[in-house]
Formats: sequence, structure tokens, C-alpha cells
Amino acid sequence: MTQQILVREPIISKELVDLGVDVLDSGDTLASLRVVGSEWQRVDAKAISIDGTVFEASEISSSKLKKASVSDVIFRDCLLFGTDFDGSGFLRVVFERGMLSGLAVTDCSLQDVIFEGGKLNLVNFRASKLKRVVFRHCDLTEADFQGASLTDVKLENCNLDNTEFSNTKMSKVDMRGSEISTIRGASSLRGVTISSPQLVSIARVLAEEVGLIIAD
Repeated sequence: MTQQILVREPIISKELVDLGVDVLDSGDTLASLRVVGSEWQRVDAKAISIDGTVFEASEISSSKLKKASVSDVIFRDCLLFGTDFDGSGFLRVVFERGMLSGLAVTDCSLQDVIFEGGKLNLVNFRASKLKRVVFRHCDLTEADFQGASLTDVKLENCNLDNTEFSNTKMSKVDMRGSEISTIRGASSLRGVTISSPQLVSIARVLAEEVGLIIAD
């Protein structure tokens, strides 16, 4: 039986203000906007608030946006690589496609979040709390979930090549359909749902982590 994760969708007004935002300062609030084609590079703005807003084909790269509040937001075809959201909160957020490589979402709260078809290689989720989060058709190569807490999380048809799960706490996590043969921290997958073919593919990794010697 397929595990159903009921993720609440962003609440966004049908009447958004179209605005290009090229300057962002600490403490700024963006609300009820449609932001298309904006470029933020190497921005340092703490404690910003983004609410009820849609970003399309925009770039937020190599920036420091620590302790941000991001709620009811859609990022569609955006470039978010290398940006640091340490200590931020994400509530009812959707990331559609786009490139999030090297994104830092450490010590964050992610609740009712969907990652759809994006490139998330090297994304850092360390010490974050994920609840009702879905990763669908994502490239999570070398992503880092070390010390994170995952509850009601589904990784559907994702590439988890060399993804780190050491010391991760997981409850009601479904990884069926994803590539898990080379994940790290496999011994932390207690309670995770996988398929029989996946068990075969991960057997050697599990054996090495628990110290089994395989001799044919």
C-alpha cells in the first residue's frame, strides 16, 4: 500500500501584485506578490518575511537569508543554488523544478513542503525538522540529512546517491521507488518503508555499517 502524505498547499491570493524585486534588506516583508525574473546574488538579509508570494524564473543565489519566515510561497523554475537559509521556517511551500544545488537549510523547520522535480544535489538539511514533506523526482545526490528529524516524509522516485542519513530520526518515511543503494547512514533507516528490490540493493551497505564480513 502506498503511503499517503497529506501536504497542505500554499494559500495564495488570486490577485497578486506583479513586481520585480531587485533589492532586499534585513527585516523586509514580501507579501502577495508575483515576482518574475528577479535576480538576487550575494544578498545578506536576515529575518526577512515572504508570505503568499509566487517566484517565477528568478534567481536567489550565493546569498545569506538566515532566520527567514517563508509561508504560502511557490518557487517555480528558480535558481536557489548556494543560498543559506539557516534557522528559517518554511510553511506550505512548493519548489517546482529549478536548481537548488548547495542550498543550506540547516536547523530549519519545514512543514507542508513539496519539492517537485528539482536538482537538490549537495543540499544541506542538517539538524532540520521536516514534517509532511514530499520529494518527488528530485536529484538529491550527496544531500545531507545528518541529525535531522523526518516525520511523514516521502521520497518518491528520487536519486539518493551518496545521500547522508547518519543520526537521522525518522518516523513514517517512505523511500519506495528511489535509488538508495549507495546512501550513507543506512543503519539510521529504522522504520523506513522500502521495497523488496531496494532491500537487495542496500544489503551490502547495511552489512558494512554493522560490521558484517561477507565471504563467498
